[in-house]
Amino acid sequence: MKSNVANQIFLYLNKPIKNKEMFVRRFVEKIPYFEDVGYAGYIGEDELKRFLLWSIYGQQSETSWEEINQQEIKSVIKDTLEICRPVINHSIRIFVFPTVNKFTKQKMGGVAGFTPWKNTIIINLYQTENIKQRLKETLGHELAHALALNFNERSTLQDDLVFEGVAEHFRECFIGGGKAEWVNSISKEKAKTILLGIKQELSNRNDILYKELFFESNKYPLWAGYAVGYYLVESYLEKLNKKDWKEIIKTQPSKIMKRNSFLDQ
Repeated sequence: MKSNVANQIFLYLNKPIKNKEMFVRRFVEKIPYFEDVGYAGYIGEDELKRFLLWSIYGQQSETSWEEINQQEIKSVIKDTLEICRPVINHSIRIFVFPTVNKFTKQKMGGVAGFTPWKNTIIINLYQTENIKQRLKETLGHELAHALALNFNERSTLQDDLVFEGVAEHFRECFIGGGKAEWVNSISKEKAKTILLGIKQELSNRNDILYKELFFESNKYPLWAGYAVGYYLVESYLEKLNKKDWKEIIKTQPSKIMKRNSFLDQ
């Protein structure tokens, strides 16, 4: 049975140049505007430019660049969408850009994914040995975000933790690959300790705490927030008699928080 949604893939994999502003501007000029998702998930061209300057170049940039096989990349994306087709009930738009961001190459295996808006995914790529598998896993994770944003918002720290936990379990279920390094960044016991320490902040939108949790800081290990979210959602999923991912994607983060016993284990 064929899917009744029409997914779209936009590839912009030119070699990055030293003139960052010029390079990003050329991309933005090519990005189509859609009434439902704006410019690749951003409300205006300036917002997209700021994002791309960061995601393509980062704080430190690689000086080397190896051409990426665009047909192979498109094939991997199509294969991944087909694997996840049973739960894709909205048309997904995927925008693929290059990157020379050292963090993406060294820590992310050459692939970084972002979901700035519902049904919209941005992927940044740097050629590495395992780029195709990394792309499948990253796309699987981001698909969960892209679909979930049709039903729930990320407006609190609790939402962020649950969204990331759901996305990692979704990826494991459909794509496989085992626990990601961000989940293995800390132990389950350490995740509990961190969660207890931030419990009073869960209902707030604390951008400083978010950055400390999900990115490297003096307070928490790199990616600690992903591990906390993973174990939170794991506890919820263990209580389900049947894992219906269409329903899990729709479930409110507050319900997932209430119906798990992670801190009691």
